Order: sequence, then C-alpha cells, then structure tokens
Amino acid sequence: MIFLAFRLYTTTQDLKDNSSSLMNLSSYDTTILSNNRITKEVLDFSSTLYDLVQKNTEIKDSIVKYNEYMKDLQLPYTYFLRYLYLPSLNIWKDNYTNKIDTDIIGVNFLKNNPYNDVVLLQKRSTFFKNVGDNEFNDVSDISIGDITETDGPYFYIPIKVSFKANSKRSFLMLVDKLSLTSNQENISLINEFFYYLWAEIKKQKKTEIASLVNDYNSIFGLGAEEDLVIGYHLYHWIFDNDENVLIDASVLESTIKSLMFCSNLDMDQCYYEFRDKYRDLSTFAYAVSSDVSSNVVADFKEFFVNFPSILSLDDFTFDKVISTSLSDFNKQIYRGTVNIRVYGESVSQEEIDQIA
Repeated sequence: MIFLAFRLYTTTQDLKDNSSSLMNLSSYDTTILSNNRITKEVLDFSSTLYDLVQKNTEIKDSIVKYNEYMKDLQLPYTYFLRYLYLPSLNIWKDNYTNKIDTDIIGVNFLKNNPYNDVVLLQKRSTFFKNVGDNEFNDVSDISIGDITETDGPYFYIPIKVSFKANSKRSFLMLVDKLSLTSNQENISLINEFFYYLWAEIKKQKKTEIASLVNDYNSIFGLGAEEDLVIGYHLYHWIFDNDENVLIDASVLESTIKSLMFCSNLDMDQCYYEFRDKYRDLSTFAYAVSSDVSSNVVADFKEFFVNFPSILSLDDFTFDKVISTSLSDFNKQIYRGTVNIRVYGESVSQEEIDQIA
C-alpha cells in the first residue's frame, strides 16, 4: 500500500515537473500521423499538440467558408426550385408567408393523418391531365400504395397507372412527360434558363419590381428582397392566375440570347441552337421560341402549369395487344403500365402546434 502511494506521488510529481514537455509532439510517437496523407502536411508545420488542434479548427472553418461560398454561387441557379417548384410540396402552407390554410386541414385531422394524402393526390393529379379523356391514351386503372417516409421531412406514395393507347408514340410521349422531373439534367436545364430569366427581369423590369416591393409590404414587411418578390409574383401568376407584370416576349427573347451567347447571331439561328440544347425539353423549347409560338408568354405559363409534380419514374412496360375480335383485328391497341413515386412534405410538429 505504501509502495502504491509512493508510486502515485512520484508519477504525479514527474507529470508536474514535465508538464510543458507533454505538449511537445517530440514526446510522442507520431509515425501514424506522418504516414497518413491527410495529417502528414499538418504535422510538418506543427510542434505541439496545440498546433494540431489549432490547425484542425482552421481546416473546419475553411470548409464551412468554402461550403457557404459554393452555396452562394449555386443560389442563382436554384430560383426555379426555390420559388416555383419546391413550394408546391407543402400544399397546406404558403411557403412565402408560412400561413397555413385551415380550410384544407385541421389539427384533429393532422393528428390522425400527418400526410394529408387525399389532398396531396388531388394536387398531384395534374400530370394525368388530358390523358384519360382524349383520343391518345386511356387510363384503365390506378392503384395507390402505402405512404413511405424518407430520411428527411418528405414522403412518397407509390402509384401504378395502367394505360391503353392507340399508338406506341402516344404512350412514349406520356412516359416522356412523366419523366421530366425524374431526369436531373432536365431540372438543371430549367434552372439554367431561370438563372438568365431572373437577370433579364431585374434588368428590364426595375420599375415594376420596385412597385411590387411596395405592394408586398403587407405580406413580407418593409425592404423585402427582390428575389423573394419576383418569385412570389411569378408563382402566383402561374398557379393562381394573378396579374403578370414581369414576363413578356422581350424578356423571354433576351433570356434566350443571354443563355445561348448569341446576341450577334440572327435570331432564327439563335432559336435553332436553343432548341437543340433543350431538345430533351422540346415542348418547353418550342413554347418560348417566338419564331414558332404566336404567344410565348401564354405558352411559357401553360408549360409550368402542366409541369409534373416532383416524382420519380421507377419503370414502365409496353406491349401490343392482339384483338380476338375479327372487326378489331387490324386495329392497333397498346397496353402499358407506369410505376411512379409521388413526393410530398409531411406536416411538422411545429405546424401542428401552430394550428392548435
């Protein structure tokens, strides 16, 4: 017992006498650090443990600053997503004002069904517009699966839709429409278009923007950001038929010129190159090209009114049906099935508390 006490005393005393040297890296075996490609460079410029900790803090701060810098660079390319597309995920709350529509959803309903899937499906049915009631495709069956939560605040509902079509082209055009939002490159193209569109709006519509900022004081308060005001105005023009004062043929034409860097080219050539770049979004490309569209503003709006909601196209099948009837033997009928997942945003606890 006396030996243990003496050993503890001498060890403690040694630590006190040599406490300063404990901070020196030379007191430790740093072989592992020197062989690691990440820590090797830091080790070359460090002599104490404090230096390592300080360098680690500096690296973390640099990463945060870099991420913020990259975020700032990317923000202008997300106007479409932030102000027009993603707000529709939360169908019971105005994403601009955070006002919850209690006519659609109430607190008791929220407690029992935090997804409000009935209204969601009604809102998400727009991608079936002009599908079941025209000569091209006929919806024969729709089956809805169970709600599945994702890791974040969103969820999806699997939907299986069966169609009959009178031609292979009709069905493939439908699949093409459904796959618009499944293709990341398509969203990137629209984001790029809106980047240049935003710049042209700010350049050509300064007076109108200033007037809107004043008009929206009651909604956003004094000094609302221009981007927020532009997004709010476009969103409610497209989806709520509010008055449009920001988009006209000149703005759209200038947007295409800036996007394609073709200010010195003949406009017909510029439109040709634009449609070639946006060939996977041909409906949109032709809608905003004034050489083929007589009303580009109306067609621009119509495209986004009918733009599919956020969904993923899982798979589809397509087969020709052989009729057993002699009268219909030569009639071409095709049957297809599409499996998609429709996404929405679940109600948060804060929103439930807000309604309560």
